[in-house]
Parts: sequence; C-alpha cells; structure tokens
Amino acid sequence: MAANPAHNDELIAGFVEEAIDLLQDLPQRVDDYQRNANDAEAINVVFRSVHTIKGNAGFFGLIALKQFSHKLEDVFDEVRQGLIEMDDELYRCLVECLDMLGDMISDVAAGEIATALTDAQSELLERLESQAADARSGSPEAHILAELLKLVEETAAASLPQGADWSGRLKTIAGWISPETAGTDDSQSEATAGSATSTLPKDLAEAKFECHGVDITDHVRPLLSLFLALNAGTYDETVGQAFLDAADEFIAWAESHMQTRLVETVTAARTDFQTVFASPIDIDELLASVVWEQLQPTLSSLAVAETDDASGKTETKQAEGKQPPSEQSAQKTQGKGSKSRILRIKEERVDQFLDDVSTLFITCERLKDLQARMASFWQSNDLIEELRQINAALSEQSTALQRSVVEVRKVSVMGLFSKFPRVARTLASNLGKKLNVHIEGGDTEIDKSLVEDLDGPLMHMIRNVCDHGIEPPDEREQRGAPPDGNLWMNCELTKSHVVITVRDDGRGIDPDKLRNKAVQKKLMREEQAAALSEQDAVELIFHPGFSTAEKISEVSGRGVGLDVVRTRLRDHKGDVHVTSKLGEGTTFRLEIPVRKAVVVVDGLLIRQFGSTFVLPFEHIREIFSVSDADVASVRTKPVVTLRGEPYSAAYLNEILGLQPSNDQSTQCSTGVLVRTNTGTVCLLVESVLGQRKVVVNGMSELLSCTDKLHGVAQLGGGQLALVLNAPELMDTSQAALCV
Repeated sequence: MAANPAHNDELIAGFVEEAIDLLQDLPQRVDDYQRNANDAEAINVVFRSVHTIKGNAGFFGLIALKQFSHKLEDVFDEVRQGLIEMDDELYRCLVECLDMLGDMISDVAAGEIATALTDAQSELLERLESQAADARSGSPEAHILAELLKLVEETAAASLPQGADWSGRLKTIAGWISPETAGTDDSQSEATAGSATSTLPKDLAEAKFECHGVDITDHVRPLLSLFLALNAGTYDETVGQAFLDAADEFIAWAESHMQTRLVETVTAARTDFQTVFASPIDIDELLASVVWEQLQPTLSSLAVAETDDASGKTETKQAEGKQPPSEQSAQKTQGKGSKSRILRIKEERVDQFLDDVSTLFITCERLKDLQARMASFWQSNDLIEELRQINAALSEQSTALQRSVVEVRKVSVMGLFSKFPRVARTLASNLGKKLNVHIEGGDTEIDKSLVEDLDGPLMHMIRNVCDHGIEPPDEREQRGAPPDGNLWMNCELTKSHVVITVRDDGRGIDPDKLRNKAVQKKLMREEQAAALSEQDAVELIFHPGFSTAEKISEVSGRGVGLDVVRTRLRDHKGDVHVTSKLGEGTTFRLEIPVRKAVVVVDGLLIRQFGSTFVLPFEHIREIFSVSDADVASVRTKPVVTLRGEPYSAAYLNEILGLQPSNDQSTQCSTGVLVRTNTGTVCLLVESVLGQRKVVVNGMSELLSCTDKLHGVAQLGGGQLALVLNAPELMDTSQAALCV
C-alpha cells in the first residue's frame, strides 16, 4: 500500500484524530452492554461511533476502511435492535473487530490508503458474520428487515438514477415490518412511524416548523435550500455559503431560547459541511447526505402539517405521527453524557502560554518583595497600602489564570487506558488464557505529561497480570473459578494524587514462594526470610532482579519489570503498593502526585551557610528549635527526640555537600520534620526565614546532576533560591544512615 497524494493531509489528520477519539472507549462500552443488556445507551454509542467512522471514511475515499466499518456497523445495529443476542463468543469477536478497526485507522495515519481488505480483515469479518448468524434471534421477518435496511443504504449511497426514490420506497416497505411490529398483525398502525426514517428534503420543503409552539419556519427552510439545490443540480458556492449563514442564525436562535439539543445538532451538521465546503473536493448529493442524516431526525420532529377537521378548525400535529425514537433518546439523555465541543490547540502554543503565566507569577513575587521593602521605609504611607492591595489582587488573578491554564493541558485518562485492553487480550491469548478487561474512571482528566509518564509503568503491570496473575482456563476451573480471567483498571483523582488501581481475579501471590525465591537468589538468609510478614514477603516482587518465573520467555523471567515500575514512579515522587490473597487475586495501587504544568510551590525559606533554599510545605510536618545538646548519637548516627518519639536526623549541609567559609557558623538551630513516601527524617538547618510562594524553573537542561533539587526560584530583588527535592533528600539521608 502506498500513500495517496490526492488526499488532503490536514483533513485526513483531522479524520484520524476524531476516529481515535471515538474508538478509544468503545470496547469498554461493548463490555458494559455485555454485562447489562438493559444499558441501551452503551450499544447506541458504539453504533453511532462506528457509523460516523464509516461515513467519514466514505467521504475521504477510504474504501477498505468503509467496507470494514460498514459490516461492523450492521452487526451492532442488529444487536441494538434486539435481533442478535450478544453471547461471549460474539462479544469477543466484536471487540477484536474494534481492535482491527483501530489498526486500520493507524494505517491511514501513517499514509497507507488501502483500497481492499486484507486476508486477515476479510477472515475476521467472515467469522463475525458466522457468529452473528448463530446468535441471530427473532422472526424471519426481522431478519428480512435487517437485510432490507442494508439494501436501502447501499441503494442510497450508489448515486444511481432515481436512487433516492427507490431507497424511499424501500424504507416505506421496511416500515411495514419494523422491529417493534415484525410478526404481529398491527404492523400497519406503525407504518407511519417507520416512515419517519424516509423523510427527504423535498418532503419538508413546504412544511411548517415549530419548537414548543414557536414558529421557526423562517429559520429551518433556509437549511433545506442546500439539499434541494443539490437534488435539482443547481448547487454552487453561494448556496453552500447561504447554508452556513442560515445554520449560524439558527444556532443563535436556539442558544437564545435555551434549546441545547438543537444547538448541538445543527452545530455538528454545520461543522461537517464546513469541512467539505472548505476542501478542494466537489460537493455532491452523496457527500451532503452525511450532513442530512444529522439534521433529518430533528427537522422531521419539528415539522407540522395543517389539516382541517369537520368543523373547519385548524389543528397542528407532528408530521410523522410521533417523535423518532432517536429524538426521544436524545431528550432523555439531554444534560448528561452529551459530548463537549473540543478546540484543538498545538501543544507548543499551550506550553508557551504556560511560560508566560510563569513569568507573571515571578513578576507578582518581585512586586510583593518591592512592596515589603518600601514599607520598611514608610511605615504608614497610604500609597504603600494601595500597592499592597493591588499586589494582592494581582496575585489572586494570576493564581486563577494559572489554574485555568493547567486545565487546558488536561486530557482524559481513557487516551492512556484505551490501548491496554487490546494489549492484555492479545498477550493473554498468546499465553493460552482468556481475559476480560474492565475500565472504570476513564473520564478522569489529568495532565498530558503525566499520561506519558504512566504509560511505561502500566504496560509493565499489564504484562505482569497476564503472565503471572491470570491462570490458564483449566487451572481456574480446578479452583472453582470461571475459565475467563478478569482485569480491572480504575483511575481516580484525589486532591493531591492520581490513583490508578490494576486488579485481577487470578491466583494471587504466594508469600512462601517469594520467601524461598529470595533465599535461592541469596537476597537474604533463610531465618530473615522466615521472619518477614506476609505483606513484606509480597513486597519482594519489587526487588531489582527478582522474578518468580520458572523459565525465561518473551514476557517474563528476566528480572526486569516491577522494580522498574517502582523506580519510575519514585522518579516522579510517586509509589506503587500491592495487596494480594491466594485464590482471590492481586491489586496494585499506583499513586503519583498531581503535576501542575506551571510549578508553583508553597515553600519554607531556609538559610544554610549564607545560601537560601526552599523546602516545599507539602512534606513538612513540624518546625521546632533544636540545639546541639538535643542531637544524640545512636550507633554514630544523629537522632532527635520530639515529645518522646525518636527520629533519625540529617544535616542539610552534609546531604548537599556544603562547606562553610571561615566566618560561617556550623551550628544548626532549627529542626524540620520532613515526611515523604519513604519515611520521616528530622532535617537540621541553620535557620528558617519564613514562608513564600515561588515559581520553580527547572535546571535539568543546564545541569545534569540536580536530582536533589527541583529547580531554582526568584525571590525578588535579584535573589535566587534553590528548591529542594524532599523525597530525594530523604532517600539520600536514609541511605547514609544505613551505612
């Protein structure tokens, strides 16, 4: 396959990005429906998403992608109509098809435009059709209806002479045997409702339109002009621009009357047409049909016809007899689950904006410092007070701006989670296992850079679950468990951390096996291993080079994995914890601090040998005075006792390797109790200057050996302060204490 230069790269990129967004949570939606067949919205979302991908693929001439998604759409349509019951085999095949659809979209992103399905894709579709046929239920009429509806769509898309009339007549026939009435004697009463799907632009050309009793005919009819002109062969660019202008006016009216559903529908249709209108591709009826499909249900529901009764009075009724089911569903879900409009921004522009906000914070701090120095000269000057108030307002506004900008960088964690179900299923299948993957909390939004940081650790976790956690089907059945294993991934956001749990219902971790392995590897003596608690024994899986695999494979046995996870997370001031129970499963809990794109730290200013340092307040538990007499020595290591509780102590100057000049005192007068994930240490410093909010500028690009420092901050008046990395300081101090 080769890239097709005739395609507009920017439009293709937009299609790919939208398709990936649509696909990312579809396997989970299918899983939701498979577990709860009453969750109609879950399967409807899947159907609509695949339908959108199919329509857009046809628009761009992506023939193979359109064929594949069309077949997949047909099966999902039958599932949502109740014509097919989703059993386990069909569920797995549908999820596999969604995975394949994702691969095909990735190929498009790489510039590979396929004109025919590959053998693997064709075989998968054949398997899908076979399993759908086995699971198909209902009367023969229902099956005929499904086939007839396929024929309708293919006829409408073929652009044949009189094709629109043929498809309309076929849809009318389809209305006689709709899914709700197939096999009953009352089908004629539902014919009118079934014909709602056959409404054409010309059917509505003379109609009157109302919304909650308000006549909106003048807003709607200009929208129809586009489709009428295309049908009559009189379309030109002025007609297209008139449609865009009419859509803008309708949207403005709907917004002013709080008609959210109308705003969303017309906006989506306008956006799609704008894409076509602005492209070099000629507009025809087939391309415009994508826009019409979006507008038709809503416009039909707004159309009314005036009829005279026996008394000569005029009454108004819905043109189609009743509101289309799709509209009823839309009203039920209005206000919840509706998709937000997205503005796509280049990442480098957001990063530049963040740099500007960072500079604003520095300016605020400089202004605050200037105001403080001026106040020392003029104690009761009104201008000083006014300056203080202005500075306070500026600081509040800049903080609000910083929070808003941070929100811009947030993305849904589903973008991270979406690839793992397929990876897990494929890996489990290669190992002869069956695995169902369940995702929760996919809507949680976190900083984009944090998503990138978590990708590697989570991949290690998934591989570990598939290889070690989940047993083969026969082993699971022997212990009375279902043959299919389960993996749950969940994300939640606390005030300070992103918490991700990876849980399975596999064999669990055997503490005794880990103890024996530790002795075999000579990591500890036998009596030491025996003294370990069960939790401490389980924690051995994070030890570097530790593996319980009996043989080396492509997946495991090389001693590289979970130790990498813990190391990677601790590099980002996070950690991972594990709990497990034999025969019930294992849970890994990953915690990583919420990263702010602009790092603003509430810090404690510390003086040591004439230099100023900033220690983040989030790690500080207590500050107290201390003298040399308060520092005891236990096994040559310093210890400070606070309210009867002993704490290991460490001198800041020793950790940082600072040497005093001849005129500087080495006496420490203040103790700062610092707590991190790895423990609590009393940090002994020369003095504390106070509290200050600072903006941290990274130093890694300038200096490579800055692991003990977060960066540098400006304090005002040209002064700089180094911001300390508390977790790294604690690791260094504890390592020294253990020597």
